[in-house]
Amino acid sequence: MVAELRHLVFSQQEAATAVFEFSAYRGQRLPKGSVKSFVIQDGEPPQLRLEVVMEGSGKTHLAEFVDDDVIEALVLFCRARKIPIPKHATKTARKIGNTIALVVAKNIPAANVDTARQMLLNAG
Repeated sequence: MVAELRHLVFSQQEAATAVFEFSAYRGQRLPKGSVKSFVIQDGEPPQLRLEVVMEGSGKTHLAEFVDDDVIEALVLFCRARKIPIPKHATKTARKIGNTIALVVAKNIPAANVDTARQMLLNAG
């Protein structure tokens, strides 16, 4: 059976859009305003911290996205834009520099995904 390993790399703007859309999808809309800061913190999976300056009041709203919420936000972003992702695949997120990547692995045991990633990086 053919194995698949893909990295979908999101810019900070795309990741911010993903969490805004994910919040709305879950019925927990973020306030309207401008993004003051967007930080991707290392972790398994990485955490996203978004600071929004609210329209009108100028107050700052801090939103944090952790664990599966990060992965779900990125998957929802892809589905909304018709970027194909296998339904039955292992999905993880990784910080790559100042961006975030959704790692999709199909027909690779979850315990071997990092090993497969390293092999591909070293082969490049």
